[in-house]
Amino acid sequence: KGEFEITAYDRARVLNECKFFLAQSAQAMLEAGKRLILMKEHEDHGEWMGCLERLNIEPRIAQMMMKATIKFDTPNTKALSHLPKSKLFELMALDDEDLKELAEGGTVAGLTQDEIDRLTWRELRAKGSA
Repeated sequence: KGEFEITAYDRARVLNECKFFLAQSAQAMLEAGKRLILMKEHEDHGEWMGCLERLNIEPRIAQMMMKATIKFDTPNTKALSHLPKSKLFELMALDDEDLKELAEGGTVAGLTQDEIDRLTWRELRAKGSA
């Protein structure tokens, strides 16, 4: 029993709360990705790298965030943007048509969006969907 326990433990409630906050994290990442793209377009290379240092973001992580924003912040893939960051990164390998199909209720690698939502990112990776 930790200091965070406010009410009686309910696994389903805690899982849902975790999903909510992980989705918030993904949305925040996509929003930050938009700003990173804007900065990269307007800053010289040296200044861009300086901005990343001030933000304490490794260039490789910034690249992944920007790629995720380009891939998942579109009308065709908006329905997937609720997934946690780790799952979005796993799904980035899919082509745009597959992502659109998944966002519209179809399947990719035999998995629906709901099934992907229930899997951990490790399980998703093991399924080979990305």
